[in-house]
Amino acid sequence: MSAASLLFALVTGNQQPINATETDVLYIHVGKTGGTFLDYWLWKQEISFTEAHMWRPSVDDSQYSRYVVWVRDPVERFRSAYDYSRAVILTDTTGMTEENFHRLCHSHTANCLEPWWVLNKVLTGHAYDAEYERLILHFKDANQVAEALSTCASTSATQRENCQLAWKLMHHPAEHINKGVGWYLHDGAFIQEHADRIFVGTLENLEEDLERLSSWLNVSHTKKMLPRIRASPPSNRHLSYTAQANIQAYYNKSWPASGTAGKADYVSADYEAMRGLVRAGLLRAHQYDLLW
Repeated sequence: MSAASLLFALVTGNQQPINATETDVLYIHVGKTGGTFLDYWLWKQEISFTEAHMWRPSVDDSQYSRYVVWVRDPVERFRSAYDYSRAVILTDTTGMTEENFHRLCHSHTANCLEPWWVLNKVLTGHAYDAEYERLILHFKDANQVAEALSTCASTSATQRENCQLAWKLMHHPAEHINKGVGWYLHDGAFIQEHADRIFVGTLENLEEDLERLSSWLNVSHTKKMLPRIRASPPSNRHLSYTAQANIQAYYNKSWPASGTAGKADYVSADYEAMRGLVRAGLLRAHQYDLLW
């Protein structure tokens, strides 16, 4: 099957399956897009794959023959990334030691959203980098972070400080806030090189897209959903209009030059990458507001 035919089949649904056992699959795990769930699903399907998580393939990568990517609305992904880090940092590790960690972690799943980092907290007192933790905990929720991004020119010294810290947090390399689909796909450049070999699914249409992925990989799929894995605890999910607009501007790299302290660092161009997926026929244009 030619590359062009494969791409057409994927987009139109007139698809001839590939044999997953004859491919080398790279799963590009974008944080907070349902990735742990998909990781487990691929494992249950006995798919041989490599996972790119917190690292990314080069634009001209030639090691893999197929790439699987899952995406999510960038604003919701930001909120989830903040909430998740905050929950891990605030994990109650009372009574946990290196010796009893495995038993306690797996018997109290609420205490182990991210076992590796929770163990790090047990051993060192910090789950993550101390500066990252300070920035996360400076704010009460994701809404306050997002609203603060536009207050660098405020007459209030407190609001100006919050703005500076919010920008530092957004740029911090730890965890997922600054590593969206734009980072993993090199702001869309990766798509241009590999469009004929990429499968794109979405968290918002998980079940439907798993069925498409099953066909693409030529494996069976049950409609019985697997339990959610590492789900963040309940939190304030409200994002004001200002907060949403600020996050959209941030991930769209459309922030005005003024009032953006710290903007010299890398910003994940999530919206441009997702527009690239639409142009390649790999993502439905109407599914998200992609700020065309």
